[in-house]
Amino acid sequence: MSMLDPIILFFLFGILAGALRSELRLPSQIYDLVIILLLLAIGLKGGIELSKQPFEVLLPQIGSVLAIGFILPLLAFPVLRYLGRFKRADAASIAAHYGSVSVGTYAVE
Repeated sequence: MSMLDPIILFFLFGILAGALRSELRLPSQIYDLVIILLLLAIGLKGGIELSKQPFEVLLPQIGSVLAIGFILPLLAFPVLRYLGRFKRADAASIAAHYGSVSVGTYAVE
């Protein structure tokens, strides 16, 4: 019998807990620790992989991610504001989310 990956086991455990309507909650300190560990792991993995690449190869990708990060919010804001009829603060926060670093990170990986 092969072992399941821990990520799959946690996913299945979450589905089971939701189906049973369990009040499963992590203490806030553990939740904060998990978030910090995930951010560190993602940053370290990305940094290690970037260090293996020559800068000249990465330069066009860096430029593309920066351009997308600037252009997306500038396009999304007026669409959300006028077509979506969002309030100014809501449109700005949603547009900023789509121009965030995480979106660029997912696009490159």
